[in-house]
Amino acid sequence: MPTIKAISSVLPKKMIDNSFFYKNFDKEHLKSVEDVVGIKKRFWSKKSDTLSLCCDASEILFSDLLKNKIDLRSKVDLLIFVTQTPNKLMPGIAYDAHNNLALLDSCSCYSINAGCTGFVEGIGLAYDLMTKRGYKNCLLLVGDTLSKFLDLKDQSTSPIFGDAGTATWIKNNGENNNYLVMSGTKPKSARSIELKFPENGHLKFLTMDGLDVFNFTINGVPKFIKSSITQFEKKYKINLDIDYYFLHQANNMILDKIIKKLGIDKEKMPLNIEEYGNTSGATIPLLMCSNKDLLIKKSCSVLFCGFGVGLSWATMIVESIELISAITTIKE
Repeated sequence: MPTIKAISSVLPKKMIDNSFFYKNFDKEHLKSVEDVVGIKKRFWSKKSDTLSLCCDASEILFSDLLKNKIDLRSKVDLLIFVTQTPNKLMPGIAYDAHNNLALLDSCSCYSINAGCTGFVEGIGLAYDLMTKRGYKNCLLLVGDTLSKFLDLKDQSTSPIFGDAGTATWIKNNGENNNYLVMSGTKPKSARSIELKFPENGHLKFLTMDGLDVFNFTINGVPKFIKSSITQFEKKYKINLDIDYYFLHQANNMILDKIIKKLGIDKEKMPLNIEEYGNTSGATIPLLMCSNKDLLIKKSCSVLFCGFGVGLSWATMIVESIELISAITTIKE
């Protein structure tokens, strides 16, 4: 069965702290962003696009694994690229990544448009394809550069989002590793978070109905997580004791309410939104890199949960994860 083995996260060099927004927003509002949402800084890409950030993450991952005498580049037979901010319409961004990384001609490529659920959906798809089709090594790339589509005068979006690119290695090692993936979408909510195509050469900005997103998350996510645990225990006929919950880093207040509704120990749900902001689909792999000491060379049961754009949610429970590498790099 597949298992996550290593992760690399790359952040652009340009760090934006909250003082950047003083010229456009009231300082008291920014203080509430810091106190309630929890964000103190984020990284915005000046030159790099999503493709280059994720390819940088891949090259760093390849280089680090070579130290352990693992030549992953020559072994990748499945490439999945998840993003909302590709560099062009066609070909799909996974093909450009395949070209840039000089991967094998036997490597299958998938390009997926997904946001806050992107990492969970990507990992779930990788596990399913590797289990059913027998792929041996998957490279999952997840990232976004939403800063390029932010209205700096919109206080509901511009202080929230950051950029990042990530690369994750999933290996099919043939060992038993139970997992379960569940996902869903709230009807009539596709426009709650939206970014339209440019019109007549004019760039469109990301828009968000913050109240709709907040209510969806608070009312839905604890229920989705509980349902996933119940289904996992029913499917495998075991009592599950989850070591860590890695959730999409959207908002500190939201995450705190989820912790309370689930009644779990805070130490089981790591946070890092303070340092990076909301990096969309990249938040979970970036969070895992930030808390690598919890996962490296330690077998842990993990629950992932992404929620947001769509409005959608996705959970995945993996019985065992034991990383050999997790790296965060600032590079541009």
